[in-house]
Amino acid sequence: MKQYGLENHWRDLVLEKLKKRPGIKAAKEVAVFGRQIDLLYSCRGQLTAVEFKIEKWRDAMVQARKHHLIADRTYVCLPSKLAIDDKVISHAISMGVGVMASDKIPISSYRIVVRAPKSRFVWAPGKKMLRKALLLKK
Repeated sequence: MKQYGLENHWRDLVLEKLKKRPGIKAAKEVAVFGRQIDLLYSCRGQLTAVEFKIEKWRDAMVQARKHHLIADRTYVCLPSKLAIDDKVISHAISMGVGVMASDKIPISSYRIVVRAPKSRFVWAPGKKMLRKALLLKK
């Protein structure tokens, strides 16, 4: 399985775990403003965007940071061994992005390594569009 396919499979496993939790609405590949969010979920009125990467963690952080305008919190989800690296953690904190860690496959659990701060400049119309896109996804 190529890396991109592995990332998608990994994301789908996390999605299925989230969907089983009460009060959470979750969807994959949510398109908004010409971008695609790997995983989006809503819990208690808060929208959280998550980008998945097996290796290119800097790319994931750049993508996640772009979602600050439309999501309340943004995360990157990385393999456990990468997510606990001091350089990754320091970079995430400086960019205002949270870090989730997980085993690739099989996924037994995922955990938050760096809690994402609440986005300071969420654009209300953009968030409304994102919420609508989430509701349309099955």
